[in-house]
Amino acid sequence: MRPKVPGGGDAVTYFLEHHQVDVFFGYCSSHNATPNPALTKVEVPSDLAIPVDYGMSVVLRDNDPARLASAYRFALYAMSPAAQADLPRYGFRPVATAEPLPR
Repeated sequence: MRPKVPGGGDAVTYFLEHHQVDVFFGYCSSHNATPNPALTKVEVPSDLAIPVDYGMSVVLRDNDPARLASAYRFALYAMSPAAQADLPRYGFRPVATAEPLPR
């Protein structure tokens, strides 16, 4: 569990400004839309960058059909051309597209 940041602020900025960390590794998708100009983003050299393949599963702990349908709609959206086209903005490579299963 990560420590709480007072006021719900940005964790990277808070821990760096309060000298609790000197370096912060994070995903590109976790950065702010308006980055802090005091922070410097450094790309990991390609010989050290480890490609990561993410998977997706729909897991629902109850038997609520409406929630299950919503979860599957979200999963299908995440694989849709529109969502896949948006992934690079958050540092992810587009990986798939899916069409809803026939009924």
